[in-house]
Amino acid sequence: MKTRIFFALSLVSLLASCGNDSPSNTEPTSVEIDSSSPASLLLSLKAARNYTVDIAIYSIAGGNSKLYSSATAYFDDFSYHFKDPSYEIGYIQGSEGVYPFSLQNGAVLPGEVLVDEEGATLTSLWGSGLFGSFADFDASSLEGKEDARLSISSKAGRLALLDIAGLDRTNYPSFSQVSAVIQGESLHISGYLTLDGGSYSISYDVKDIQATEDTVVREFLEDGGKALVPEHALSRAKALMKGNNYTHLYYTDSGKVGAYERFHEDYYLLSTGSEMLSQGLIPTGMVGVDNKVDPATGKTLKGCYLATPSSESDGRDITSVSVMESFPYNSSTTSVVEAYNYPSSLLLWDSLEYVNPYSTILHEDMTEAFMTSNAAIVYDFASNVGALTAFENAGISPVALVIETTAVDAPGAEEIYFTIIANTGDGMDFHFLDFGVTDVPVMDEWLATLVDA
Repeated sequence: MKTRIFFALSLVSLLASCGNDSPSNTEPTSVEIDSSSPASLLLSLKAARNYTVDIAIYSIAGGNSKLYSSATAYFDDFSYHFKDPSYEIGYIQGSEGVYPFSLQNGAVLPGEVLVDEEGATLTSLWGSGLFGSFADFDASSLEGKEDARLSISSKAGRLALLDIAGLDRTNYPSFSQVSAVIQGESLHISGYLTLDGGSYSISYDVKDIQATEDTVVREFLEDGGKALVPEHALSRAKALMKGNNYTHLYYTDSGKVGAYERFHEDYYLLSTGSEMLSQGLIPTGMVGVDNKVDPATGKTLKGCYLATPSSESDGRDITSVSVMESFPYNSSTTSVVEAYNYPSSLLLWDSLEYVNPYSTILHEDMTEAFMTSNAAIVYDFASNVGALTAFENAGISPVALVIETTAVDAPGAEEIYFTIIANTGDGMDFHFLDFGVTDVPVMDEWLATLVDA
């Protein structure tokens, strides 16, 4: 079954009075609840910020149904918490801003304060797009309907329900016969789904409207809980990698540098020496161009184009670059960072709460070390750097990631080592340096010749 895991935030109606972490100048939302019909109650829920939703999915076979999965989503003005039998995750709106959390061994593990696309601190939980809620229902489909059973046919309404349940929106075409009724003090919504070829029914019970409390989050805040502030070396490593300008070194078996992988905001280039070339590491690259004309060929370029570098025998200095201008390798974006999925997009950088100081320095001249054993982070890193195939071919598994830094806050001299530790105890290294000063003159010169289309 396709699911979408969102970092939910737990509900806590008493949050406004919990210590110093309550959002400043913010009061809980009070809404008059109209439960005279399912439609009127849904309209009330569009404005409400406090309720609990129990979600149950049943598999249907041979006329019988069996509980397949269940979850509970708690909503509140300043928190949202999604509780599944296998995980609990969420967001909290505190005085510092909005930050994610998860539950580890029953305790809240907070993440860093989130920022928007412009880098500004995210201060409002509702309307942030971090989770689905009844606020996303289409009001026009509810107005004036007083039936005891409401058929939910609008696309916005059904998509909101899929979001609330953590189900992928691609399941929308099979989400059918969705209806809502009032049962006691709760709103009951049900429907049918086809997931991975199987038939399922799904139900939502909306309860504790304007009476929901999440004791886990409340206790965390009452105990002085705050958003994560990572150690400086770790946050600095994140900032360096997010800068999208650095070089990754490949080492030969003899310990010499055998290839240079250059990450630049405008282009990516991998140049190799003879030893690495003989082992199958082929020079390659990509350059992003946003609606420019190459005067030498007369071609209008828009998108990301493949580029092949030529270099000295050791791969250090790139002497020329050939750009395949006939058609873009990726026409949907002009960003090489996006098209090549730079390491700045690693799950690691959004999950530093799972990274802890590590007592062992693995590489000479490194000064600080950190480690995570979070499987999702480790596998995401291994996939991003193309190491998963090597692990699979060797019949071993990556189980930990070590991050080492040196020369912190020394521009141009800072270095980062990543080491994937296998279940055998062996390691695979990835050495990054030249942060903020990585460039390829011949590539810059080519880009400078382009003119506006």
